[in-house]
Amino acid sequence: MPAIQNWLNEYPFLIQILYTIAVIVLSLIAYFVTKKIILGGISKIVSKSSTELDDIFLDKTLLQRIAYIAPFLVIYNFAHLFPDFEELIRRITVALISVIALLIIGAFLSALNSFYEKQKIAQGKPIKSYVQIIKLIVYIAGAIVIVAVLIGQSPWFLLTGLGAMTAVLLLIFRDTILSFVASLQISSNDLIRVGDWIEVPTFGADGDVIDIALHTIKIQNMRNGEKHLLRLQYYA
Repeated sequence: MPAIQNWLNEYPFLIQILYTIAVIVLSLIAYFVTKKIILGGISKIVSKSSTELDDIFLDKTLLQRIAYIAPFLVIYNFAHLFPDFEELIRRITVALISVIALLIIGAFLSALNSFYEKQKIAQGKPIKSYVQIIKLIVYIAGAIVIVAVLIGQSPWFLLTGLGAMTAVLLLIFRDTILSFVASLQISSNDLIRVGDWIEVPTFGADGDVIDIALHTIKIQNMRNGEKHLLRLQYYA
């Protein structure tokens, strides 16, 4: 062993290569252990439960994204093996973990909406538009945090700069804001429900409402099976 150590000391780049291979192997092991053993075990327990609410966690997309966190945690904890790039590695891994966390939240909200749509109370009262606006808020907040991590600044530093960009942001998200207001008007006044039949000759739409989202209402023509999307717009 001393001879091997002395030989490796003469070629430090080999040590870095060995460290890299070791970290990659540990990351893959962490991923498969998390996915197959931990999350697989949780899935079996949840599937046997009589409660329907916990079935949200059986969503394959949600479980897959949770498993992705494990290898990045391994990389983060072993970043000290690469002192020249330690700070960069930590920032990138934290940013990637944050991205995965946002995707997990998005998948959870989608699964929650799917669960709600299966309930009797959901008939004619969809919450998809509300779920989408929550996703939008979460993604914007997450994007601010990720950028702050990458540049090594506090998120509050970026938020102070957003005050001057309010007008620009309002212009960018103008359609989304107007669509959200229109969606609130539809929901609060109970104007349209899933299953209603409507006709909009201007767009050639004639059929049953099958989905009400943040931006659009989806209509299916029962005669030929065609689907039409109507963009929601609010008018004062």
